[in-house]
Amino acid sequence: MSTETGSKATISCLCGSIRQTVTLSPVDTDIVFCHCTACRHMSGQLFTSYVALSSAPTSLVSLKKYNSGPDHPNLETTCYYFCSTCGCHVFQRSSYYSDSDASNDDSNDKEQFEWSVATGVITSSENDNPNHRIQWQHQKADDTKDLGLSLWLPSASNSTSTSTSNIGQKATKIPDIITVPNTRNTKDLNNIFPAACHCKRISFHLTRPSQASILPHRGYPDAMYSYAAEPERLTSNPHDEKWWLRGPEPQCTSSTSSRTPPLGVESITSFTRYFTGACVCKSCRLASGFEIQCWAFVPRCNIQFASVVEGTLDFDALPPGLLKRYESSPGVWREFCPTCGATVFYHAEKAKDVIDVSVGLFDGDRGARAEDWLEWGRERVSYAEEVREGRKDGMADWAERLLKGLEEGMKGS
Repeated sequence: MSTETGSKATISCLCGSIRQTVTLSPVDTDIVFCHCTACRHMSGQLFTSYVALSSAPTSLVSLKKYNSGPDHPNLETTCYYFCSTCGCHVFQRSSYYSDSDASNDDSNDKEQFEWSVATGVITSSENDNPNHRIQWQHQKADDTKDLGLSLWLPSASNSTSTSTSNIGQKATKIPDIITVPNTRNTKDLNNIFPAACHCKRISFHLTRPSQASILPHRGYPDAMYSYAAEPERLTSNPHDEKWWLRGPEPQCTSSTSSRTPPLGVESITSFTRYFTGACVCKSCRLASGFEIQCWAFVPRCNIQFASVVEGTLDFDALPPGLLKRYESSPGVWREFCPTCGATVFYHAEKAKDVIDVSVGLFDGDRGARAEDWLEWGRERVSYAEEVREGRKDGMADWAERLLKGLEEGMKGS
C-alpha cells in the first residue's frame, strides 16, 4: 500500500456501486486508527481508518455527503462520503485555508482539499513496497475512557497517541457528538444505555435483560462457534441456550469468556449484560468501510426508540425513512443512518428477535467497550477464516496481521 510514486488501488463497497480505482499518496507510514467520539458515532465502529489520496476520486456517483460540522469560511471542515445504497463509508474530504489566505476577501478561491479513502474498501493495490510491513498506531484513544479496541490492538510502539493529525493529512476539527438527554427518571439511569449516531437522527437505548429477553431462539453466532468448522447441529443451538444474556461484570477480569448455561424465568434477575463480539467478515467490512465490526447481541424487546415509538423495537412501526435498509443477502438486512451513514443494526428473518447492534453508537459512562453492559467474547473473532476474502496482495496480508493482533490482544487481556 505504499510506494515512492504512490499506487493505484481498487476500491468497492458491499453493493458494488462505488467500485473504482484511486491513487494512494506516496506516503510510507503506518495506518492511524482514530478512536475519537465523533468518528465512533459517525461510523458505528469503535475506530475508523483512512489512507490519504494523491488526488480527488474520479467519481462521487452513488455517494451521499455528510458534513461533520457547519461550513464556515476560514474554518477547517471535514466531509464524509458514504454509499447511499449500502451505507459503506468511502471517502473523507478535509478542507482548510492557509493562514496567509484567511484574511483575503477571495479566500474561498484558495480553499484546499485533502482526500482520503477508508481502508476497509481497498481490495487491492499495485506497486506495494515489499520492504514495508504496514502497521498501525492509535489516535484519540483517550476519548474512549477505557482505551476502546486499542487495549487489544497494541501498536508497534505499544503506545497510543492523542495526536489530532491523520496520515498525510492536515489536522481536522470534528465536533464531538452531543449526548441525547434521557427522558427517564434519575433512578432509572443505571438501567438504560443510550445510543446515537453522530447527527442524532438515530437515537435509542437498551434496557437491562428482562423476562421477555429469554423468549427468543437464535443459533450461536460465529463469534462463539465457527460456522466453517462446526456442524449445523451444533451452531443451530439445539438446547436453546440463551447465550446473548450475561451476568454482572466480574471483579477480576478473566481471559476466558464465560458461557451462560440454559436458564429459566426464575433466574433472569442474575443477568445484566449482553454478549458482544468482533467480526472481520468481508460483508461487514464492505458495509461499513472499516476493518473491524463489533456487534452487541440484544433482544428486540430491550431496544427502545422512546422518542418515536414506545415499547419493543418494531422496524415496521418506525417512521418511514428513519433508517435506511439494505438487504445484503436474502432475508438478511443491514440498517444505517441515511444522514451520517453510521452502521446501526444487522438482523435476519430466521433470527429476527435478537438483533446485532453496532457498538460504536453507545454512549456509556464507563467507556467505549461498555463492559458494565457488554460481555466481550474474547475466545474468537467472527469469520476469522475469511479475513483475506475479497482482498489481494498487501491488503490481504495487512488484514491478516490486524486479525492476529486483535486475537492475541483479546485472549491475552
